[in-house]
Amino acid sequence: MPALPDSALDRLFRHARTHRWWQDRPIPDETLRAVADLAKLGPTSANFSPGRSAREEFCAIA
Repeated sequence: MPALPDSALDRLFRHARTHRWWQDRPIPDETLRAVADLAKLGPTSANFSPGRSAREEFCAIA
């Protein structure tokens, strides 16, 4: 697997900040499905995934 470019690493890890404000607008189902697909690939520990409850909600719309 190729390494991520420095610009991607900067955006994801080095310069990332906690998001504190949200916009009051709907999120398309396609976007929620894409996020759910990425979340299920995350690391797990003792067969437990922190994103599990969010994934179950997203999968309910799929």
